[in-house]
Amino acid sequence: MLYGRQSDADNSIPVCNLWKTSGINRRTWSVYGAVPGDDMVHCSNQGYELIGDVISGAVVRSFGV
Repeated sequence: MLYGRQSDADNSIPVCNLWKTSGINRRTWSVYGAVPGDDMVHCSNQGYELIGDVISGAVVRSFGV
């Protein structure tokens, strides 16, 4: 399972840290950002698709769905 903080692991709360696992960051924002170089909050369709893939992968790993 993926855990964010030690307390999450202690309480068996699965967490998907998108900043660590998605590959979306300052260097890739020109590809995944809605407005490249802008607010770094809203993703493009390609960015949201990647986030969906990462989240669904985390769910499968955590719960075996």
